[in-house]
Amino acid sequence: MNQNQRQLINVKTEAIHEHWPDISKIWNQVGPPLRPSSDDLQFLTSVIQIRAQKFDISRVLILGVTPEFFHLPWPKSTQIRAADNTQSMIESIWPGPEHSVIFSNWTTLPIEPNSFDMVLCDGGLHLLPYPDKQKVLIKKLHQILSPGGIAAFRLFVPPEKSLSPEFIKKKLLNGKILNLNELKFHLWMAIQENSVEGVELHNVWEFVHQIEPDAKKMARILNWPIEHYQVINTYKNSNKRYYFLPTEQVLNLFTKSPGGFEVDEIHVPDYRMGEQCPTIILSCKK
Repeated sequence: MNQNQRQLINVKTEAIHEHWPDISKIWNQVGPPLRPSSDDLQFLTSVIQIRAQKFDISRVLILGVTPEFFHLPWPKSTQIRAADNTQSMIESIWPGPEHSVIFSNWTTLPIEPNSFDMVLCDGGLHLLPYPDKQKVLIKKLHQILSPGGIAAFRLFVPPEKSLSPEFIKKKLLNGKILNLNELKFHLWMAIQENSVEGVELHNVWEFVHQIEPDAKKMARILNWPIEHYQVINTYKNSNKRYYFLPTEQVLNLFTKSPGGFEVDEIHVPDYRMGEQCPTIILSCKK
């Protein structure tokens, strides 16, 4: 391996590790649909209340450090843990005690079998390559959940009718996209060609940059705060990839390959782009 190849590998490695630390710095600029809305939280509240009447949910694991999930109305006896591998996210975002966070990749969680009654994840499945790593995660969840335990996943799924990046551009310039959260969501799906290859975040930044390289000018055109618009710069030079697949394909992973789960409920929220953010509730079968 020559020196140029080593430098390229180092740059790519740094880009991967810089994305989430950057996000932790601007978390207050991230909103729905990229974070759960009141509709999503009300649904999970009802799931918790109904579940608590019949089953034990005293041991809960959150994949990631989603603060909204920590603040759900859990029964008093509930012990909440989280799993995340980005220290800055844990320090900046997690509202619980730091010692309650397991510092680990989700697919290699050092957890004993049957250790949790419920696992929650907000828009996190797409962070793992499809299909291999997503299958590994589902196998791990099946292992660490108790028999009859439940998994609650809010998904980010492609629209039923695919939209081109150019269509998204026109929609943006016509004022039909309200903020950067919606724009990123639209472009993830539009730029991704298939679920296996996913979408590289730098390509999203590059597309936005090509529309108008001058960030201040673009923010004025869109009438967005410059601080909000510049959040897209967390994607610059990042070769991190996201992998999106339709709801039915996700359910196939949980119920058939690798399987081990049964679908209890699917909730489609009533907000902008909500049809692309369903929450699935699954029971662990052993």
